[in-house]
Amino acid sequence: MTRDILLDANLVQHTLRHGTESLPILRGASLHIERGESLAILGPSGSGKSTLLSLLAGFESAQSGEITLCGQSLSGLDEEGRAALRAQHLGFVFQSFALLPQATALQNVELAAQIAGRAQPREKAREALAAVGLAERLDHRPAALSGGEQQRVALARAFVHQPALILADEPTGNLDQRTGARIIELLFGLNREHGTGLLLVTHDLALAERCQRQLHLRDGQLHDDPLPAGAG
Repeated sequence: MTRDILLDANLVQHTLRHGTESLPILRGASLHIERGESLAILGPSGSGKSTLLSLLAGFESAQSGEITLCGQSLSGLDEEGRAALRAQHLGFVFQSFALLPQATALQNVELAAQIAGRAQPREKAREALAAVGLAERLDHRPAALSGGEQQRVALARAFVHQPALILADEPTGNLDQRTGARIIELLFGLNREHGTGLLLVTHDLALAERCQRQLHLRDGQLHDDPLPAGAG
């Protein structure tokens, strides 16, 4: 049976430069995720997890290596092309929510459906917000919402266009335990019920263990096993 690989990254390298100084972040990171699969990337703060996620989504361009999203090489696309590919196939949950401050919850989610070219974007946005328990908060702007509510708007925005793959950067990092648990159930519900690929970046081992696979980012590379106790 043919494997349906949604995301494939091969030997990705990325270095941050500040003046004459260079800081290698990724030194040949490789991974893949298939349709319906859940994968967690673990690592301490500063290990490059968010940088890797940004590269995988095409927000930044890798300096070397190859990233393929839903069969399309990101290196062969300009910024506009990468944005169009994201709009069609990818949902992204930012750690900082990244909501439009002057738009209501409904407008924030509706915009994602419009960009993806989905029919009846407002109705789909209403349904997505109802699914995350915000049917009564449609007309509220982000400043009038709690952190947990903002994260739920961000999640509704990520799945409103029914993407093949969701990338989530520390999806529970800014939330209380109860709200975080609800967000996680929603993410894994999409993965389970719709076959949506799910890639989580986290430092939360309990969350990572709910995924089918875990990779550990250290020294700029991804490893199947954690660093042994006392090593390093």
